Amino acid sequence: MDGFRSFFDSFKEFIWDIIGYLIPGLYLVILVLFFTNESYNIAIPAFFHGNEIVILIVISYVLGYIIYGLGDLKEKIRGNNSYNKRILSPISSSIVFKESKRLMGEKDPKQESFNKDLETIDVRGLRNIVMSYVPEADQKIYTFTFRSELSRHTGLVSLIIGCLGIIFTLINCKWSQIDLFKTGTTYILFYLLLVGAYFLLREPRDKFYRIAMTMHA
Repeated sequence: MDGFRSFFDSFKEFIWDIIGYLIPGLYLVILVLFFTNESYNIAIPAFFHGNEIVILIVISYVLGYIIYGLGDLKEKIRGNNSYNKRILSPISSSIVFKESKRLMGEKDPKQESFNKDLETIDVRGLRNIVMSYVPEADQKIYTFTFRSELSRHTGLVSLIIGCLGIIFTLINCKWSQIDLFKTGTTYILFYLLLVGAYFLLREPRDKFYRIAMTMHA
């Protein structure tokens, strides 16, 4: 029974992993097709006809990884201002974190090397150690991490397309021959809404990440 449950949990995490990359990639494809002028859309070659759905899924999945990489690069460039460091910083100085380190040290006080590691361990490291003692909380942490990452990736896609739309609209005002993105009052409003969606999606991103790191809602 435990083996079946373990297989089911692993399979569910595998499906969630695919969905976590597929949705942002598919979202990007939809926005690109909707906001770029038809003359720039790439037609699927004739020998792919009949397999469009499979191709769309594969392309979206690969784009999901690219979006993930761009998100990580963005946070790395921001350094200490990145959302994860901004969230982890107060957690690492909280009483709960310090007490958790103390309790973990008391579990086996004879292991000096382990206790030395505890002195410099960060929030992620301590959480991983604690999870080995509380495996039933794995699913909860995975769920909230998944939600945080999904909010982060879709928000980044919204920001990229929104900013590109605004930039190309401004370019089109001076050089009308450069018409990659659709322009006009309606589309400008859409681009502004996409940029606004990025800032709105930062809230669930931060909330779910904080929950995943502190292991409580």
